[in-house]
Amino acid sequence: MAYNTDIERLNYYEGEYLGATDFEAEQEYQRDMRRRHNVGQHTWGIVSGLDIAQVPPAGQTGTFGQTSVTVYIQPGMAVDGFGREIVVLSQTQLTQDLFAPYYNPNVGANALTLNVWISYAEALLNPPTDACVAASQPNSFGRVQETFALSITQPPATPPTTRLS
Repeated sequence: MAYNTDIERLNYYEGEYLGATDFEAEQEYQRDMRRRHNVGQHTWGIVSGLDIAQVPPAGQTGTFGQTSVTVYIQPGMAVDGFGREIVVLSQTQLTQDLFAPYYNPNVGANALTLNVWISYAEALLNPPTDACVAASQPNSFGRVQETFALSITQPPATPPTTRLS
């Protein structure tokens, strides 16, 4: 989203020559207006879904003695603090590498409470096949995929406090 106070859109007219920057400006206008609406008329957070599901490995009955589970984020939608939409279209596994910093191999280790975060991300897709275009045009990918990233953190030991003066 642009960080200025001017809201500017294209003004089309017959016979106008349009280039890539014009189409980018049109997309930016539409995207920024939708994001302003998302944070101006609503609040950020989970819109629907995005539940965390634990699935025991095959053959385990879900008793207290189970040693591992597979953790998934269910499909859903959220809006971040900048009004960007985060959409998860299919069940997504939280991989072991996300949990690795918090793993304790001791048998008697206490269970940890962890926060699962989802954030907006973009991925460039469809790189040019023409070497000349690739060399002369940076970021000349054909598509930008709006996606998400997952992260895990440990909550603070004590909740943050607000001091009123």
